[in-house]
Amino acid sequence: MGAASVRVLGAPNASKKNIAVGRITGPNAAKARVLLMKSLKDSGGYAVTDAEDLKHNSAKRQIARQAKVLEVDAVVTGTISRSADLSLSIYGSDGTLIDEVKVKGGNLKKLETALDVNFEETLAEPLAEASGAEAPGKKAAPEEEEPEEPDAPVSAAEIPPDEPPLEPTDDEKPAEEGASDGESKAGLAPFELMVGIRGYNRKFDYSGNAGAREPDRLPIRTLVPYQLDFAPAVIFSGRMYPLAFFRDDVWSHLGIMGSFEIGIATTTNVRGGTGIEPLKTSFDAWDLGLRGRLPLGALELGIFGVYGSQSFILVGDEGGAGLQPLVPDVRYGFLRFGLDARVQVSKLRFGAHIAPRVLTSLNQIDLATVWFPGATGRGLDLGLEAGWNFLPFLGVVAGFDYVRYGFDFNESPPGTVSAPNGGATPSAQDPLLTPMLAGGATDTYVSGRIGLVVTLGGAPKAPADSKK
Repeated sequence: MGAASVRVLGAPNASKKNIAVGRITGPNAAKARVLLMKSLKDSGGYAVTDAEDLKHNSAKRQIARQAKVLEVDAVVTGTISRSADLSLSIYGSDGTLIDEVKVKGGNLKKLETALDVNFEETLAEPLAEASGAEAPGKKAAPEEEEPEEPDAPVSAAEIPPDEPPLEPTDDEKPAEEGASDGESKAGLAPFELMVGIRGYNRKFDYSGNAGAREPDRLPIRTLVPYQLDFAPAVIFSGRMYPLAFFRDDVWSHLGIMGSFEIGIATTTNVRGGTGIEPLKTSFDAWDLGLRGRLPLGALELGIFGVYGSQSFILVGDEGGAGLQPLVPDVRYGFLRFGLDARVQVSKLRFGAHIAPRVLTSLNQIDLATVWFPGATGRGLDLGLEAGWNFLPFLGVVAGFDYVRYGFDFNESPPGTVSAPNGGATPSAQDPLLTPMLAGGATDTYVSGRIGLVVTLGGAPKAPADSKK
């Protein structure tokens, strides 16, 4: 690490106190530092030491040690906002925080005027207290001084070697440092992976008329609503923006998103024609597609489009193990288009999404001769989430999700099967495979999830005030 960058503006004398201007962070920080140092020098009461290596919000001991090395009477550091409001922290030479003041700007030109005109009201008193000087009047005519004799030339042998800057100890390092103007900082994360568990329930219910197409045929099949109170699943989801590993521009916000989840086997009881039947469940879902994000400060908006599939199978009915069909199995294919939003507040984050689902297939539920051939449907999902980043790259997130499918069951002619004795006999209707009658149905999933989120930092951002 090189020696601290120190430059004294204006020759100090006995009547002037020496002020070190440390780091200013935020947009246009370098320009704000120049305006601050100019205002201090023009006040007529201070010499100014340019000491940018003094970091904003450094610990008391570190400020005191640096002030001693630089031989200054006070230290000033600060931050500047996007609206050019300058917030300054003024320290004594022992590192004690004397005061915090705010100079309102609006833009850099207005900030320059505010520093010049309002110097006495904002900076003069705390600077005087910090440095031990009498508060100088802004723009007061400086006392005439005898012209100083130029210093005698100093030979190279008399110049002491540079002293290395004092490294801060662990307890002197600030908890969090913002990047100063001109410094690069990481862009939005190019990679995010969530691994967790989900607890969900499912309800499949009919609407409209319900019953057998031919109730006079035996055995009579009936429509049985289905409800699963709780079942667990393992979930994985992720987002990746390939170009964000290398650059920070509009193309770095176009990425890939996807998810996969699989249910842990659960047995549920279904009421059939002969009583309660225990059936095992099989559940899985996945989707994959594109996502674009629009960063707006702490807010990130997203738009996405994916293709996916979701299935829920009850193992053992629909002819299995001698049982008549009880509840339709489902395997949906869908196109999912939606919007989402996320807000990051310090270590907290909040998010929401909504996405209609366009069903491209309804396998099993439209099973000919058994369920509802010619069925059509659509879906919708929405959710909320909240998270906490306990490390820069690791956090926990919890959420609530709601998914619902709705169907129209068009009354198509009953299906037929060949007679058991072959093709010599005309087709006959099998009562066990008679399509059911219903106006429609809904398939609803309500769930909660919790998981760990791993993120990777993005490529460096260009400084806020750089323009290309």
